[in-house]
Amino acid sequence: MNSKRWMMLWLTLTTLASHSLWAAPQKNDEQQTLLFGHDDRHPVATDAAPWSAVAQIETAEQNLCSGILVAPQWVVSSGHCFISADRHQQAALSVRFAGKPGAFWQPDRVLLPQELATGLTADGDSFIISPDASRHDIALLHLATPIQGISPIPLWAGDQRSLAEALNQQENQVSQGGFPQDSLDTLLVHSRCQIRRLSDQGILEHRCDTLPGDSGSPLLLPTRHGWRVVGIQSSAPEPSDRWRADNLAIAIPTISSLLNHWMS
Repeated sequence: MNSKRWMMLWLTLTTLASHSLWAAPQKNDEQQTLLFGHDDRHPVATDAAPWSAVAQIETAEQNLCSGILVAPQWVVSSGHCFISADRHQQAALSVRFAGKPGAFWQPDRVLLPQELATGLTADGDSFIISPDASRHDIALLHLATPIQGISPIPLWAGDQRSLAEALNQQENQVSQGGFPQDSLDTLLVHSRCQIRRLSDQGILEHRCDTLPGDSGSPLLLPTRHGWRVVGIQSSAPEPSDRWRADNLAIAIPTISSLLNHWMS
């Protein structure tokens, strides 16, 4: 990854128009570029795992990001979603899940790595993240009440080497799902999208189709024990730099020790 260009992190403002029924929207040139020239996303049934557990999160500054339920009271998302323009931590107002679209849950805690805020620079409605801070772009939300009727999706339990082996067995393909700006009310999934590289720093470089609003969305891998969360969407290049770089996600082995410590 070219370190001379910082990577733009995506936040979606709630003032964007929402759509109650999904239909393939017209793409502007920038969106088409960010989607690698072709939109491979599609709606899916959300009444069962894993897609029922994908979350949409609204923050105190009325930004929308995605996330994933990993335990009955814990949701993992992207850390930059909860940093204000002056680099202070902000609260999460509400969480809703694809499997229960009419219900909302109240988070009572948002946990962030201390290293994240110092590596962010505000840039309009988004942030620019330094390469050193990118591996800390994670957040863990605690819900005031446990979720009933939605099965959490476990985090990948192995190390980075075992993840690389498992990805290779799946032809380096994962599935990603979130609530992007052009489908705020309907989960969109890119099935079997390509992981291009798992870096030594624990970053997944991938070509899953994501737009603003997908920050914090999960990259999921099927295993013999069921679906596992293997990455969390973090950032993407600006449209003008799409040819230089792929999208970036935080590989779970990079931050699993911290997440497990927080949940304990």
